[in-house]
Amino acid sequence: MEAEDVDVGELHARAVRGFETRLGAVEFEQWGHATPCTDWDVRGLVEHVTGNHLRLASVLHGRPIENGGKDTVSAWSAARDQVRSGLVVPGALESRAPSPFGGEASGRDLAHIIAADLAMHTWDLARAIGADDTLDADVVAFLLPVFERLAPGLAATGKFGSRVAVPESAGPQRRLLALTGRDASWRPLG
Repeated sequence: MEAEDVDVGELHARAVRGFETRLGAVEFEQWGHATPCTDWDVRGLVEHVTGNHLRLASVLHGRPIENGGKDTVSAWSAARDQVRSGLVVPGALESRAPSPFGGEASGRDLAHIIAADLAMHTWDLARAIGADDTLDADVVAFLLPVFERLAPGLAATGKFGSRVAVPESAGPQRRLLALTGRDASWRPLG
């Protein structure tokens, strides 16, 4: 399946559902828990995802979008809504903007990157809070071949860890996680 053939809004919505299921399960005392992304605790991880959504929303709407939330969860919700509304702006998916990996990318490609960001960080969030870490199978099915093509250069971007070795029998989700430097055996300390 080619990236152009995928309904970007549906891909984003599926990734959002997974993320929000885990976000809704975060207990007050878990906001400071470590995540597999060593740079962020749970709150920092959610703020990172929110910031990426605000950047994409700005591209899609063709103007700066400010954070509209009063706390971490409402800020996420506002950023998510801005992306959703931006995905249907005429011409937004064809617009060009700087890619987080260098060069330029279309709004469509940036929306795919956001879906990947959401999926990977859904797993991170689930692991950090001890929730179900199963990702949407259709999102994984879309992302896996993309990451397999990009695998040789992912770690060099500085945005991913080194590829983790997995057995050939590993399922699609575990292979995707491994390509992005995520060890499926990661558990929080304690």
